[in-house]
Amino acid sequence: MEPKKFYTLEEVADILGFKTKTIRGFVSSGILEAVKFPREYRVTPEQIENYVKKNTTGQKNITAEDVPTNNE
Repeated sequence: MEPKKFYTLEEVADILGFKTKTIRGFVSSGILEAVKFPREYRVTPEQIENYVKKNTTGQKNITAEDVPTNNE
């Protein structure tokens, strides 16, 4: 089984084009789902995809495969 990819809030901010503070606000208010680790939150590509799907207004939906990985 391949290890699950988790992004830091800083990486999510870069991917989505927001400031890190905005992403933290999205997580704390429940707008963006995240996984709580002992000292920080992390976000999976699927959680990013779900956020984008919920907030898309008829444009092309992003998929988990569209989210960049460290290998790219």
